[in-house]
Amino acid sequence: MGHHRQQIRGGVISALALILLLDMFPPSAVAEEGKAKVAGQVTTSNGKTIPFGVNVQLQAPGGQIAGQQPADSSGRFQFDYVEKKDYTLLVTAEGYQPVTQDLDLRYGDRLFVTIRLTPVGHKLIEDRGTFTSVEDLKVPDHAKRQYVKGDGALKAQNFSAARRFFEQAVQEYPCYAQAQLGLATVLIATKQSSHAEDALRKAIQCAPAFLDAYVELSQLFNAEKRYDESSELLQPAIERSPDTWQLRYQIGVAHYGLKQYEEAEKDFLGARSLNQTPPPILHIKLADVYLKKSEFGKAYAEMQSYLTEQPDGRFASRIKTVIQQMKADGLVPTDPAASTAPRNVKP
Repeated sequence: MGHHRQQIRGGVISALALILLLDMFPPSAVAEEGKAKVAGQVTTSNGKTIPFGVNVQLQAPGGQIAGQQPADSSGRFQFDYVEKKDYTLLVTAEGYQPVTQDLDLRYGDRLFVTIRLTPVGHKLIEDRGTFTSVEDLKVPDHAKRQYVKGDGALKAQNFSAARRFFEQAVQEYPCYAQAQLGLATVLIATKQSSHAEDALRKAIQCAPAFLDAYVELSQLFNAEKRYDESSELLQPAIERSPDTWQLRYQIGVAHYGLKQYEEAEKDFLGARSLNQTPPPILHIKLADVYLKKSEFGKAYAEMQSYLTEQPDGRFASRIKTVIQQMKADGLVPTDPAASTAPRNVKP
């Protein structure tokens, strides 16, 4: 019986591993017929970014939430595998007036939008968190102009032009951390990870407080299964900024890869507690951790929570298959009322 249960557990874990394998690739790497992608950037009315606290919600006709997520520290967001129809985009941030924008996704496969938030009371305030290093203050104006051009080309997914502009910016001033990050983003998108790693290491060397570079480099390491390097990279960044959920998430991926499941659980729960609108993928990550620990009830609850938040999400069909198998093998109750899925539990 114990051997049979171990076989079942291995089969369930393997099935969910197929789900997680897809998460190793950027969203643009996976296509789905009849779906579209919405991406964009949120800035203040004077063009600066709001590094924390920006929430982006995609609403279907009738007000149904089709997806929501926080913008990253550069103000960027992205929704993948969206049904092709009309939507309303709602963007909110504390201290700023909410903004709505109508989107028509009936035609075309992708759409990029720029949202500008105005401070409450129409008073332009100094951005409190935009990253600026000592080196950034030394950046020549021409290099800054090249960076702006590169950023615009990147948003339009014109990778060849973006790379050219970013390379010109860093050639003129190698310690331009933002431009090095932009260059790395382009290189990763065009599958040139070794050169991207060089750019990210340069950004960190020049600006040790530039957290976005740590996040992107650790993500690169994790995708290449270089989990020891990812963990080593992230430790000082987390000590510097313990409340940055993206750092916690990436070190959770590294600890999972190192088979340190207790640590991975703490990391993913910590990432969720630090984010008011945590990404649904955290449910999948935690479910996989719990499967590895043979805590099938908790795994089931996390998968149910994912389906509640993303009933038509990227991993929904695969998760439903795993749940059916778990029920058939007697690992979880077949009566939905017998198991209540906790949502966004604080550690």
